[in-house]
Amino acid sequence: MAVNSLTILPVPCSRDEPSEKTLGKRIRSARIHAGLTQEGLARKVGVNLSTLQKWEAGTQPLAASVCKLALALGVTSDYLLGISDHPANFPPGYELVDMEMVEAIKNLPHERDPEAAAEKIIMWNPPPMAADWIIPTYAKLLPPAEAQALMQEISEILYTWAPKTIRKWRKYHKRY
Repeated sequence: MAVNSLTILPVPCSRDEPSEKTLGKRIRSARIHAGLTQEGLARKVGVNLSTLQKWEAGTQPLAASVCKLALALGVTSDYLLGISDHPANFPPGYELVDMEMVEAIKNLPHERDPEAAAEKIIMWNPPPMAADWIIPTYAKLLPPAEAQALMQEISEILYTWAPKTIRKWRKYHKRY
């Protein structure tokens, strides 16, 4: 059974309960909800069965393991850690978007300048991936007709700029 978008799994946050217990309960609940056995989840995460059993019993996994668990279970790490009651699981093909990028696009001039948009996209994405990022992002931010037209223009700009943008992207990211 797959977890549907924004399904609330039956383990609420409790300020009275230590986060280790919440984490273990949520791992178990999400695993069962996803239709996975302990062995299956351990295999997906790349850990021993005994390690997963300890986590479900309340032992704290490392942060990297929490991220792997969240990906394998189709929930957020915030949900597993008890920070949020919403697993915020998204359907296949739906990409989580960097909110800084969304704000940058929302703050484009009213005429929605394709060159300015392409420039911002390039700063956050390596050039080969930039064009792949455009479609799901603009589809969520703009009316369909406007998004399609703008996506087409930006894609053309990105492909025209390809050699120049690779150098620009590398230079920009060396600073950080």
